[in-house]
Amino acid sequence: VSSKTKEVVEQFENGKSVADLSRQLKVKDNTIYNHLYKYAQLGNKFTKPERLIDEAQLTAEQVQTGIAAFETHGSERLKPVYEALGEAIKYDQLHLLRAFYLHWEVKIGRHESYLQLCKLINVRNWILK
Repeated sequence: VSSKTKEVVEQFENGKSVADLSRQLKVKDNTIYNHLYKYAQLGNKFTKPERLIDEAQLTAEQVQTGIAAFETHGSERLKPVYEALGEAIKYDQLHLLRAFYLHWEVKIGRHESYLQLCKLINVRNWILK
């Protein structure tokens, strides 16, 4: 992982938004999403994976359906997932959800990831109520 990717991930996990990082580094939002994706894709674990979901502003239902779509269509390309979800989740949200999905896939293994994520999301929603 490059030092720039590590810097982006660290600042993101410490509360900087994608928009803040884009302005600070004078790059497009997609560059920030790519750093987050690359970090997760290479098998690194986020210390605060919930920041990805918070930044994406997704409901628990959207996270669950999105994760299910990644399980079915894979995480290499976003377009099949976007289309499977009826274009209901925007690409910027999917970038963040994909990094979240990859974090958990690496942490607990692909076959268990969907069930574990559903449990995590349900527990988190119960706490937030």
